[in-house]
Amino acid sequence: MAYVPAVDELYPLQVATIEDLATRAAEKVAAERARLVRSDGSPVYAIQEHQEREAAILADAGAAYDAEAARHLTMADAERGKAEAALATLDGADGWEALTDAERHAATTRQPFLREDVEGGRPEQIVRQARAALAAGDRAAAYVLARYVRRRVEGGDTGRNGELAGALRDLDAVFGDPAERSEKRRELARRIEGSKSLRGRVDMARRRVDGRDERMEAGLRRQFANFF
Repeated sequence: MAYVPAVDELYPLQVATIEDLATRAAEKVAAERARLVRSDGSPVYAIQEHQEREAAILADAGAAYDAEAARHLTMADAERGKAEAALATLDGADGWEALTDAERHAATTRQPFLREDVEGGRPEQIVRQARAALAAGDRAAAYVLARYVRRRVEGGDTGRNGELAGALRDLDAVFGDPAERSEKRRELARRIEGSKSLRGRVDMARRRVDGRDERMEAGLRRQFANFF
């Protein structure tokens, strides 16, 4: 199977267990299907009964596999839920929670004026205003300025030579290390992707149990034979 770093690194035991479950289930299916034919390959039962028995074998094997695999998926889904909640909290933490009550009051009072300055100002003016707030340790102004500078940057206006984007990084740094936040975001995204990949791995392994891989291969052989 294709190597998926997130799932193989985060859930090595689960991946190995799922592969073992699928292998044992496929072997059991093969043994039970073998009992449906004689030594010369002819079916023991009439065609309809043969097909019904074969379908029952595949269905029972798939159900048993699903029940075993579900335990690992439940655990992975719970981890994914925690990671998604943590990511939402991280993305929502824009600095407001770090302000004191007095700073929040100041930010609320000055918000309309600073918003107007950022939305209507030239990049160089905004950068000077940001630098002044940073130099003065004015966290209320830094919070409001960052909020509206981010809108301009995300809208594609990074300023001449990226000066607005640089100012935004400096403003964000007042409320935490941007690089650290980015690293946390990447790790949480990796955990979420790992959980999704585990579910995909379970389905890929099940294809060996329920006969989907076998049917696909048979179909490809028929298509290939038609070329000759």
